[in-house]
This record gives sequence, structure tokens and C-alpha cells, in this order.
Amino acid sequence: EVRREGSSTPESIYPLIADPRAYPRHLSLADELGDGAWALTAAENFTLRPAGEETVITMEFPAGSSHHLAISGIRSFETLIMRGVEWNPDPIFQQYHSGWNYDAARETLYIKIRHRTRGETIRILHTDPASEAGPEIQAPGQPEPEIEPETAENAETAPAE
Repeated sequence: EVRREGSSTPESIYPLIADPRAYPRHLSLADELGDGAWALTAAENFTLRPAGEETVITMEFPAGSSHHLAISGIRSFETLIMRGVEWNPDPIFQQYHSGWNYDAARETLYIKIRHRTRGETIRILHTDPASEAGPEIQAPGQPEPEIEPETAENAETAPAE
């Protein structure tokens, strides 16, 4: 319908000239991250699953297209993995095909990713994988630590009642 007078709202015109699947939208993440948490994304399918010290984000967006998103309510973290590679934060990440930055004061993560495939996964590790407790390795040339064998004299005993 063509109007010759009056006005139209942007909401009534935009669907006629743009693909509505690419509309950015606000998603509540209160169930996943707590009250006040949200994502701003244009992904057709978006999920965020916290699991202990890891948060997994999956999303669908047209392959070859750049997807910008923001997630608020993400607690600080050590590592962000996209496409199986650890990425460093960069305040000018939007100049690149993909990247991210984190605003700790606002607990907000900003991401840009050029989708290589329709579905992409981002993993966030809240602890440094290198700092995970593992067996202690003795450096070459260092003396072995002295370990006192347990004897009756130094064994812990329950106090007498």
C-alpha cells in the first residue's frame, strides 16, 4: 500500500526492506547467568550453557557473515576459545574479522566473529587450563625433596577422649 500523506512507523517499513532474521534482539539470560544477565545478538539460534568452570555459547548465523554480539552477566574468565583456538582480548577487536574484548566493570563480553560455518561454538574457561592442579614435576638438576617416612612417632592419631 502506498500512502500519499501521513506517516508510517519504522517498524512497519523495515520488514519490507530488510531480512527480519538478521534483526538484533535482546535475550534474557537470567536462567543461565542470574538476574539482569542478557545477550544482544542477531543469531537465529543462540544458546549459552554454564557448566562449572566453563561456559559454552553456540549460535547460528549465515556462513561468511560477520556477527556482532554482546553478553552481559559473564563473570571474569581466563580463556576464550573460538574455532578451537585461544584468542586474546583486544580493545580494537572490531577492526579484525573476529575478536573480542571484556569489560570487567560491567561484566560484559563483546564479540565479533565472521562465521566460517553456519553454526559456531565459543568456549569460555573461567580458570586457566595451565593452572589446573596436576602432578608436580621436578626440574632437572634440582635435589629431590626430602620426604619423611611415616613412623609410629610422627603418625597422626586421634586425640584420646
